[in-house]
Amino acid sequence: MKKLSTTIAVAALSALTLTSCATSKVSSSSAAPAGDSKSQAADAPAAPEKADTALFGSTYTWDDGMQVTVSKPQNFKPSQYAAVMGKQTKFVLFTITVKNGSKQKIDLVGSATAQSGSGEASPVFDSGKGVESAPMTPLLPGRKVSYNAAFGVDDPKDIVLQYGPDFSHENAIFTSK
Repeated sequence: MKKLSTTIAVAALSALTLTSCATSKVSSSSAAPAGDSKSQAADAPAAPEKADTALFGSTYTWDDGMQVTVSKPQNFKPSQYAAVMGKQTKFVLFTITVKNGSKQKIDLVGSATAQSGSGEASPVFDSGKGVESAPMTPLLPGRKVSYNAAFGVDDPKDIVLQYGPDFSHENAIFTSK
């Protein structure tokens, strides 16, 4: 009987020790103040961050399979009926292709914006040359759509273009460098 109660006591002590170790591990990581990133970083390895930039002519893919390709900038001459928003005298044209590789339909409510040199690039709308706003029809899974976007720029060799397909995806950034 003494051997049985010794065995039970050892088992209970072991269980108590394991429980207190587990509790202290949890409490030590959760005891760090919310702003203490050093304690949190030591407890868990940092996940590699996905780069949100891509080169013109390449494809950016989000984790859910949604993809966008932005062509390299091409010289562009607006027609006489174009709506030119800025005062720039140099213009570029991009073809933006969006492929829905996700399992959800996507409402393309996003848009492209650009910076050139040290200033904001100005959008150009030129329906006579096929430069209009982004498509408005929802993009079903597995489908893709292409459209043109033009901008007045300060320096055609120094452009950063940002594109976000909708409100649920982070913006992708395209550059020439």
